[in-house]
Amino acid sequence: MPPKFPALTLVLLHTLGACSRSSDGALTDLPIGAPQSALQIGVVGTAAASSPRAAPPSLFVAPAPTTDAEPDTQERRDDGDIEWFDVPAETIALPHFTEVRAAPGHAAALLGVLAPGVRVAVHPTIPADDCTHGWRAIEPRGYICGAIEPTAAEPTRELLPRVPTGALVPGVHGKLRSEGTLIFADAAAVRSRIGRPPTAALTVRRLGTVSIDGAEYWRTRHGLVAAAQIRKLDSSGFRGLHVDDGLETPLAWARFRGDDGTIALRMRPAEHAPVHARMRARDHARVVETEPTGRWVRLDRGGWARRDEVRIASVTTPPSGVADDERWLDIDVDEQVLVAYVGARPVYATLVSTGRRTHDTPTGIFRIERKVAERTMSSRTDDDEPYAVDRVPWTAYFIGSYALHTAYWHGSFGERKSHGCVNLSPRDARRLYGWTAPGVLPGYTEIHGSAAQPGAVIRIRSAEDPSPAWQGYAAAMRDDDGHG
Repeated sequence: MPPKFPALTLVLLHTLGACSRSSDGALTDLPIGAPQSALQIGVVGTAAASSPRAAPPSLFVAPAPTTDAEPDTQERRDDGDIEWFDVPAETIALPHFTEVRAAPGHAAALLGVLAPGVRVAVHPTIPADDCTHGWRAIEPRGYICGAIEPTAAEPTRELLPRVPTGALVPGVHGKLRSEGTLIFADAAAVRSRIGRPPTAALTVRRLGTVSIDGAEYWRTRHGLVAAAQIRKLDSSGFRGLHVDDGLETPLAWARFRGDDGTIALRMRPAEHAPVHARMRARDHARVVETEPTGRWVRLDRGGWARRDEVRIASVTTPPSGVADDERWLDIDVDEQVLVAYVGARPVYATLVSTGRRTHDTPTGIFRIERKVAERTMSSRTDDDEPYAVDRVPWTAYFIGSYALHTAYWHGSFGERKSHGCVNLSPRDARRLYGWTAPGVLPGYTEIHGSAAQPGAVIRIRSAEDPSPAWQGYAAAMRDDDGHG
């Protein structure tokens, strides 16, 4: 085992994607498009979790140069399965996708996957029969086996996916029009009009553009497509809200209603009462009173709204076994809302879009199985509505092919819209991708959750299933602990 680094020369920084974490666990904004280095996003001195399973995402790096505190005043935690290394002998670049294992062996737990071109600090080679190149311990944890290239550059500090400054998502996207669209292999095929129609509803990322005989074409992973046959997509800027009061007063958002997308706030809780004001879709207010029949709610901005014209986030109790300082997510399918908690305390609330009636989102209590920086998604082979969506960022799978992920192609948050996944706005997806366990580290295209590196709890419930069962490896962990 490599020698341990002197403890007083390291501090613990939490990597949280597009947000930093305050000392009480709350989500704190960073500007969209802000640099995504670990040092810029980390927060020094956050209190340690009370149990290994509740451990927040963490990254061991050198001290941030801006800290004023003396090293011996910094809080830090030495997890039993995270090694503290001496100064690395060298930095290397990885030419290919590279798996990171928890121990030097292919049978060890998979911690994640590093992207091609990523630079990491490594330690001397450990010869092994199952690795031609020998295993290398890497910073901050894990082991790799594969081809490497020495480099004089610094280790990668950037989190994936890369987002241009000021942008909501990586890249430019568009949806192919359903009528008359052809996909061409190259410019010669365009000129000879030898193309093929799409076999599914395609949402594509623009890889570049070319001009052929005066017309613009998008380069996509499928081939060349006339720009005139693509509806360019503008991502929704919607985002949720910090709930500093712990949702003592329920939070309500207006649904999209009528031609102008607004709901009426009436002077009295009656259908034909005079209109006091109107509230735009996805504007928010607090619920201060509920009419005895439950059909109307009075909002703090004045006036009564029909209960079915608002989505409401209110506090709920955590599942049994969630630690007091553990971060977890609660999703109410009926309300189409997500609330992020630290233990029993809600800290953030937002709207989501779960599965349509024919593509229900499963209820249950899960743990995040893996996070993927970007993933191309497509329908199942037997789906009656085949589709393919290129490069979906900030995807967190919780069981099978079901995931939380951004939806850059619609803004209908608060309404059922998906094929079973939980759709989030780009700002919310980026924020929660980094805030939840397993922790996001620079250069990783995938981070895996397991019993050794547990992902955050996600509870998905409905009126039909208000107390769902534990599912997946989250259930297996409880069985192993004897909780039944």
